[in-house]
Amino acid sequence: MNENILLITGNDDTYRQPLLEAQGYTVLPVKLGDALRALSSKSFQLVLITTESGIAETLAFCEQLKSGYPDLRVGVLAQRAEYVPQNSCADIVVRAQYSPAKFLTAIRRLLEGTPNDGGAVLIEDDNGT
Repeated sequence: MNENILLITGNDDTYRQPLLEAQGYTVLPVKLGDALRALSSKSFQLVLITTESGIAETLAFCEQLKSGYPDLRVGVLAQRAEYVPQNSCADIVVRAQYSPAKFLTAIRRLLEGTPNDGGAVLIEDDNGT
């Protein structure tokens, strides 16, 4: 597998990085301000962005990523109550309340699929579908 994931987070991520690494992914955690530099230094198959800096800023950065790297898969790690429009740049929205198994399933599903071509965002419901 050995797919590279860039995890953009504003705090010390306590479970996502080790969880992904235990599944064989290579994860580089960075702050939002360091993300573009990290993207230019290494090839990534997936970027995961937390919404800690605010949903508007997260989606604006997602748009910036998609314009510069159109084939890059981008996931937004959102809180339960945060609204992410279906026509946003994200390929998937992963809710913070997901169990570890559901989180990993969503990541695998995204990596096995194709990047968003401007269509709908994949948002799995709370029942696991």
